[in-house]
Amino acid sequence: MDDESDKLKHVLTRRQLLGGGAAGIGAMALNTMLAPEAFAAQFTKRSSHFAPRAKRIIFLFMNGAPSQQDLFDYKPLLNEVHGKPLFKTYDEKSKSWSKEGFVEKTQRLTGMTAGQKAFQVARSNWAFRQYGKSGAWLSDLLPHTAAIADDLCFVKSMHTEAINHDPGVTFFQTGHQQPGRPSMGAWMSYGLGSVNENLPTFCVLISNGTGRPGSQPVYSKLWSSGFLPSVHQGVHFRGGDPPVLYLNSQPGETIEGRRRMINRMEVLNRLQLDKFKDPEIATRIAQYEMAYRMQLSVPEASDISNEPKHVLDMYGPECQQPGKYAANCLLARRLAERGVRFIQQYHRGWDQHGGLIGALPKQCKDTDQPSAALVTDLKQRGMLDDTLVVWGGEFGRLPGIGRKTAQRLTYHLLKASRNDSRRLAQAIERVATEVRICSTCANLSDEDPCEYCNNPRRDKLMICVIEEASDIPAIEKSGNYGGMYHVLAGRLSPLDGVGPDDLNIQGLLDRLGEVQEVIIATNPSVEGEATAMYLHRLLVSADVKITRLARGLPVGGDLEYADGVTIAEAFSGRREM
Repeated sequence: MDDESDKLKHVLTRRQLLGGGAAGIGAMALNTMLAPEAFAAQFTKRSSHFAPRAKRIIFLFMNGAPSQQDLFDYKPLLNEVHGKPLFKTYDEKSKSWSKEGFVEKTQRLTGMTAGQKAFQVARSNWAFRQYGKSGAWLSDLLPHTAAIADDLCFVKSMHTEAINHDPGVTFFQTGHQQPGRPSMGAWMSYGLGSVNENLPTFCVLISNGTGRPGSQPVYSKLWSSGFLPSVHQGVHFRGGDPPVLYLNSQPGETIEGRRRMINRMEVLNRLQLDKFKDPEIATRIAQYEMAYRMQLSVPEASDISNEPKHVLDMYGPECQQPGKYAANCLLARRLAERGVRFIQQYHRGWDQHGGLIGALPKQCKDTDQPSAALVTDLKQRGMLDDTLVVWGGEFGRLPGIGRKTAQRLTYHLLKASRNDSRRLAQAIERVATEVRICSTCANLSDEDPCEYCNNPRRDKLMICVIEEASDIPAIEKSGNYGGMYHVLAGRLSPLDGVGPDDLNIQGLLDRLGEVQEVIIATNPSVEGEATAMYLHRLLVSADVKITRLARGLPVGGDLEYADGVTIAEAFSGRREM
């Protein structure tokens, strides 16, 4: 055994080689744990033009890309050029660009838009006003943000070469489109250390928006430590109990018993550290110690029972629902108060595409009040001066509408009289006030029951279960289904705090009655498959045939964007579960 150990001593990896020196990464990680402020001082002694003020960062990341031109990037010219082409066209004969259009069509396009023959400019659907002494322009969708306009700095000049969500998010978090680099929070943990040995330096919070639930997943690579020791990676706080997985002691295990176990493991780990100089062993020691201390500190930080009523009212009613965006904003303030350096908060659901008009107001309702409350709360506590609060997403939205929609609108308006145009404007206004949720299937409609539930020619013995109402047009265009629908209004996602009680499942069970077949048409993603399996377990005892759409749909895709042929084949090849 000793001979083998002696042999292994001479087999050094690159990581071990770096960790062997006095300035090795392993030593740096250990120094961070044992003397964080002294370690941080090494990086702050250097002279700079301005003395650093920020001690912590709260990054409110709007995952899926918020439409900036509908929120805070006011462009009044869009009202005048609405419906005009965005791109100039190049004439080979004259060797010149067209007069119509604003941008030469030299940009790369995504796969979803590359086939379009035309791109029309579109104005915002919401009014803008100026607020505060700064005169900042903000949309009517952000009334609470408007109240703190003078506490905000708007940066509208950032850009990236990324043209899709995943590389865009990765670039924003790590500075590189390809994964593998340390995230911002990891660098901050590495460079500044911790001021609270009982809580992680870098914490991650995730919430699922109501604008388009389940869109654009969030992966752990975004809070990875990359090539830095893993002690610097983010710790995910979730909406359930416990807030951090695998933190609590096992049944029958006492705090004292765990302490003895950790002490004994530390002895063994330090023997390994002395022998092989592997920095990951130092990380392992630090993580065991941190996990032990977090058993008491995390429940205390997550407990809002002592928060005054006026504070809870300021964040809104959802701040008392773990996993919601408002609850995470309040938790972010509590973590910041307790010395956490970097708090990364992701809010999904901003990837709205054609459903923007209906989805964007709901998404803003999720975030507007809590975001403003967080800034106000920090300011009232004297923490805003040394806290950097960042609100942003992976990229913005071009002010465009689809080719077919633009054509229909253009031809209609050209032919219409002034009265017809006025009636069209009134109809658009009524959409916001008269569209309701069908009490039977939860579809969005201007009548209750909706047109599908009220159609006597549809097969009432068959129900197709879908995630969102926007999936119905996609299925209908296949022409291969004539039954009823049931909208779940989301899908199961435990990491985002979306459980069975958050979905319209009980409504489905209440509708079974004489139903002979339930088609589960949730999206073929991880969350969609989990939802399908959960529904299957609920329905298997009922006297009903349960089928699942065939694999004609791509894994990770959405029904809303699938073509009609693919959907038709999926229905034809559905299988019993």
